[in-house]
Amino acid sequence: MDGKAEIDLQANGLKLSRREWLTSLLGGLIVLARPASVGGAVSPEDPRLEVWLHVGSDGIATGFTGKVEYGQSTRTGFIQVIAEELDLPLDRVQLIMGDTDRVPFDAGTYASMSTEMMRPRFRRAGSRARVLLQRRAAERWGVSETHVKLQGGRVLGPTGQSIDLGELVKESPLVDILEHEPEPKNPDDYRFVGKGIARVDGIQRVTGAAIYGTDFSSPGMLHGAVLRPPAWDARLVGLDASRAKALAGFVQTVRQDDFVGVVAETESVAHKAVDLLQARWERGRAFSDADIRSQLEAACPHAELVHEQGDAAQASNRSHRKLQAVYETAFVYHAALEPQAAWAKVEGGEAWVHASTQRPFGVRQQIAELLGLSPEKVHVTVAEIGGAFGRKNDSDAAREAALLSRAVGRPVRVVWTRKEDFTQSSFRPAARMEVEAGISNDGRLVSWDYCLAAAGGKFSSTRDLQSFYPSDFHRTRFTLVPSGVRIGSFRGLGSPINAFARESFIDELAYAAGIDPLTFRLRALGEHLPRLAATLRALAAHSNWTPSTAPAKTGHGFGLACCLYRDKTYVAQLAEVDADPDGKSIRVAKVLTAIDCGFVVNPEGVRKQAEGGVTMATSYSLGEAVQIEDAAVSNARFGRYPILSSKDAPEVQTLLVGQTENPSVGVGEPVTVPVAAAIANAYFDATGIRKRNLPLM
Repeated sequence: MDGKAEIDLQANGLKLSRREWLTSLLGGLIVLARPASVGGAVSPEDPRLEVWLHVGSDGIATGFTGKVEYGQSTRTGFIQVIAEELDLPLDRVQLIMGDTDRVPFDAGTYASMSTEMMRPRFRRAGSRARVLLQRRAAERWGVSETHVKLQGGRVLGPTGQSIDLGELVKESPLVDILEHEPEPKNPDDYRFVGKGIARVDGIQRVTGAAIYGTDFSSPGMLHGAVLRPPAWDARLVGLDASRAKALAGFVQTVRQDDFVGVVAETESVAHKAVDLLQARWERGRAFSDADIRSQLEAACPHAELVHEQGDAAQASNRSHRKLQAVYETAFVYHAALEPQAAWAKVEGGEAWVHASTQRPFGVRQQIAELLGLSPEKVHVTVAEIGGAFGRKNDSDAAREAALLSRAVGRPVRVVWTRKEDFTQSSFRPAARMEVEAGISNDGRLVSWDYCLAAAGGKFSSTRDLQSFYPSDFHRTRFTLVPSGVRIGSFRGLGSPINAFARESFIDELAYAAGIDPLTFRLRALGEHLPRLAATLRALAAHSNWTPSTAPAKTGHGFGLACCLYRDKTYVAQLAEVDADPDGKSIRVAKVLTAIDCGFVVNPEGVRKQAEGGVTMATSYSLGEAVQIEDAAVSNARFGRYPILSSKDAPEVQTLLVGQTENPSVGVGEPVTVPVAAAIANAYFDATGIRKRNLPLM
């Protein structure tokens, strides 16, 4: 390893000497890949080491990634890619994910970028490892490299020679930095990639063997619970902990500014002690979700210009008909099966954290700042994660556990209750979308004027803000309303919000023009975005779409919607619903999703992501809304926050339409984006009634 590589290792927080690092891997072949880019934002000269691949003397290949698994099947997909390039059985490949002491830096697992980012890196590293292993075998046998090949975990020679990969790296580990073009396997020869491989972690998850954040424990561990404010802006002005201290099993009360936590011998005692704390709070302004809706209604006239193109006056003159509409969405709760959970041990000027988090390196930085430590003194590992959907970008429980552990000098685990997860969580922002458009006398989209007012969270609401449909005049505006509600990342960020308004309104324009909704979309796209048009056509062909220019009004309807997610993933969806004419009941019978996500590593994984994503989006489209009274959540239990039950979940069908020559891109978030609009459009077809507010019921 040269000096440059040594520096790069340290830049990634891997504070090991060359000897320590190699010894920790017990010998073997380590391939370090320097990628061309990270999400299109990093130059080829970036010094960070983005991929590790280790082939051990036991013949096991280990991939290292800062990405984490929380239900997306990325662990399985990454193993497929590595196994493919090294021609190893799947059970001879393993992954180290999200361990900040052992993997390269990664900003986090979000935006459906894991496969997009990691497939080319593991493919590059795996292909280089294959070349190096073949070269080593060829040198041992005195034959040409072109006459040896990997097969089933062994290198085979031209005259019957055979050697296990582990034997080739047993005596002298080899380190290599990839700075040349890889030699990946030909896709025509794939045995694993592109196949519907069952999840490698499936058995552990269904049998309960997987260790989640709520399961993790250690000898001498204590339990923590935290005093929660009665409202978002409440300030603690007094505290009496005498009643809590009298409990058997009580250990300590910890206070730092407005943070108050209790440490106890058991989880139940910790929570009971918090209930016995006598706190005095100074309340701020009282507000409700109705107040926030009024603020949103008044916001668009003062919105900032994001984009403007074309001549508004000329477009207005060419518009044969103009339409306006307003759409609204509510605050939405993530509703992950597992609430916030983390374990921490702080001692000797270092901290160890085991957390359910999407951002292990982000947690490392947060804990370092919180405790006044350097980042390399904080060691974060990731538990199995019981759902995230963006909520576990924030790691409240990890910070709380670290503060409590530092105070008592012992490991502490913090697991939030469901009520805490409801009341203290971040949410998808409520929003109001005002849109106006003009169409020509032949049904062409001439002008588009769109304004989004969001109740907090610019990052959480503006993704895919601009319409992808071309028009002569196009204007987009945006404004934030400081609602006082905690806002955070939510699956898809603003894409589902903006798609609900855009795709609902496109349907309205189609019917106003007397044009079938599918035909109107294809006409509006023209030669623009041919892959999206092809996805729409594939959906229509598979569903035997019947063109219509007026709603059926039979109580049974079909609705279309589509999206281009992050300018990369193309999705078209068709919802089939049954609805009462009075609008009090909507049953989504089926959702068909056509998706072009480029090369598909694991078709079964894509379908499962589509099933989960569509079902989740159906749930929050139909009935989910966080209610706010007196600056706090008022429906903080599932009995008042209706999650779609399994018996009411739609049938989900998935059609894969991508071409293998295109790069692999995301699935889990894109499939949620058009769902609400497709259901609303299907409801209009079923009843002739247009619903413009989410939830629809």
